[in-house]
Amino acid sequence: MTSARAALRRLAGRSYFVSKQYALARMPRGGPPVVVFSMGKTGSTAIARAVQDATGGRIFQVFRLQAGRLAQAERRYRAGAHPAGHFQGALHLWESEFLLRRLPTDEAPWTVITTVREASAQAVSAFFHGSESCSRCDRSTV
Repeated sequence: MTSARAALRRLAGRSYFVSKQYALARMPRGGPPVVVFSMGKTGSTAIARAVQDATGGRIFQVFRLQAGRLAQAERRYRAGAHPAGHFQGALHLWESEFLLRRLPTDEAPWTVITTVREASAQAVSAFFHGSESCSRCDRSTV
């Protein structure tokens, strides 16, 4: 079984579709999820990591929960260039899809944490986050 699992991981690293299905299959199905739901650049990653560290449970970090917007975001992601096996940036998309298939009910409500940030701080965060991966950016002018 170990060699089959290793082979699946290697295949998943080369295929977006297989990586996605593998990630979806590994997502926990027991108990109501804890969801960090926010717009980008609000510190949600730090919140999600802190809650995960405190609880030891899986935390879903998502930015959209509308099927149409999720499909658009996934198309944009797939159209971008990604080194083979590096689909980590798609995890929040896959988590969103997983949650859309398991919407909250009275019997299984979600615990939802939301974050907000003022518009100017959000814009500054986005500027510096984007410049980390931009080799053309001249930080001396900032």
